[in-house]
Amino acid sequence: MPYNPDDLSLSDPTSVEWAVAWARFLLGDRTEPEQWSDAELEAMLTSTAFQHNGTPHYRPHHAAAALLESDPTRPLSESLMSASVQHRDPLSTARSIRRQSTWVDDLIQAATGVRPAGRSTLEVTW
Repeated sequence: MPYNPDDLSLSDPTSVEWAVAWARFLLGDRTEPEQWSDAELEAMLTSTAFQHNGTPHYRPHHAAAALLESDPTRPLSESLMSASVQHRDPLSTARSIRRQSTWVDDLIQAATGVRPAGRSTLEVTW
């Protein structure tokens, strides 16, 4: 699904469309052609989701951070002739994304009464 900034305002962690939009926003993957396919994003969103009574609550900040941390093709620097560019360390970026997006975990806690654990997928059944 193409990036749609209107999807950011839904604030519904159970919506995969909302989660994909936020993951793309956090990754800076907002223009065609997109770096990450929908299937790749949805797979990572599913693997980092908090499950509560059979309902996934997506955590796009954890999915985006995990993609950054595990991308073997992400260069730390590039140079061409006399011009060079230093890119931000992906591990530092991933930490910042997780730290600055804890409001998503706050939404999940407000909806379920349970705060999601760190990076793990957790199934809670009452």
